[in-house]
Amino acid sequence: MARTDRHGLTVRDRLALDAAKLYYSGLSQAEVAERLFVNRATVSKLLSTARRKGLVRTVIRDPREMDTELYGALNAAYDLSSLRLVVPVGRGPMDKRHALGVAGAELLEGLVQVSDTLGMWWSQTTCEVARGFRRTATRGVRIVGLNGSDDSAHDLAAWESAREHIERELGWETVAARTPHIYSSLSDKLESERTPEARAVRAAQNACRITVFSTSSAHALMARQPDTLSEDERARIECTSVGHICGHFIDADARICEPIVNQRTSGLPLATLRNVEQKVLVACGPDKVAAMDAILANRYANHLVTDVDTAHDLVRMSEDRQRTRADSPIAEP
Repeated sequence: MARTDRHGLTVRDRLALDAAKLYYSGLSQAEVAERLFVNRATVSKLLSTARRKGLVRTVIRDPREMDTELYGALNAAYDLSSLRLVVPVGRGPMDKRHALGVAGAELLEGLVQVSDTLGMWWSQTTCEVARGFRRTATRGVRIVGLNGSDDSAHDLAAWESAREHIERELGWETVAARTPHIYSSLSDKLESERTPEARAVRAAQNACRITVFSTSSAHALMARQPDTLSEDERARIECTSVGHICGHFIDADARICEPIVNQRTSGLPLATLRNVEQKVLVACGPDKVAAMDAILANRYANHLVTDVDTAHDLVRMSEDRQRTRADSPIAEP
């Protein structure tokens, strides 16, 4: 492993910084090569190193992502601590997740402090957030998983890759929750939670000052639970749930659906999640708007990263809710 200085920089990192400073001050690659006594091919590689390690940041100011009227409407609706809006390049799911991940990582750079514990509900979206983290001087940070390990092999491989990136590039510790998301029975859950490993994971989860999570429809989450939900449970959840908060099925008012299923669900309870200091929701899409509205309106998230289209949908949903409440008759005392 290459030796680093007190700033965490290797000799090559320092050379990459020198190359970047010269190149972005207006010199050509040939001129940079001459100044640093290296060849032009080396300069190209050094510039790539600087970009890959986050030593160089290109800032693109998209007016659509700086819409003050939209920011104001969302803040009025949900009283957010911070907000990031994105306009993805491309319309595919991967394009959206990548844009959300970059913005989510940038938001977290301003939240994470030395020796923090950060809880991560691993999903395809939050994996992109993790991969968006750049090298930082913030040390002693621990990232603990909030969800179990019963997802597909493809997803597990993506999560492992994201955790490896965090450990390698940032030097942060990661803690995985290796329990089922939903247990077949309450007795199975209680027995599993007695193990030393499970108790250590729960202690780390309880220490979280920051949580980062996405959401999905109830149907999408249930598709990952082929054996632990009965047909009756699935039918009732399908009828009442708008989505989930870190695996807990909720209705439009963020109340628990199917309490018996919730008792068998691993991870932190909703009351604990709600009391976390900094809660970051990273999500977008029409199938997630109802869940996002429930989460934000009931203070399960105070930071939001989403795309502009979803932001407009959230504003409309919030306005509809306010009109419905205003039109509802007030019960006589």
